[in-house]
Amino acid sequence: MLAEKELKNRLTPETWDGLAWVYYKKGDLSKAYEIARGNVWKASFEPEVMMHTAFIFADKGQTKQAREMLEECLESSFELGPVLTKEIREKLKTL
Repeated sequence: MLAEKELKNRLTPETWDGLAWVYYKKGDLSKAYEIARGNVWKASFEPEVMMHTAFIFADKGQTKQAREMLEECLESSFELGPVLTKEIREKLKTL
C-alpha cells in the first residue's frame, strides 16, 4: 500500500493520517481508529488531518472528541474550502 511506503520515507502525523484514512475508506474502522488515536490525535492541527481524525472518531463512537475537532476545523473553513466545510457541517449534524 502506498501509504505504508510513505511512512518509511516520512514518519509524521500527516503520513500516519494518510494511512488511517485509507483504512477508514476501505471500511476497516478499527485499524483506522487505532492509527489515528495513537499517531495523529493531538499530534497534528492541520484542518484536513483533524477532519479525517474526527470522522474516524465519530464513526467509532467517540463523539465528544469528534465534535471538538470538527468545530475547530470550521474555524479553518477558508483552508478546507466549501466542499469539505459542507461535509464537516453534515457530520456535526449526526453527532
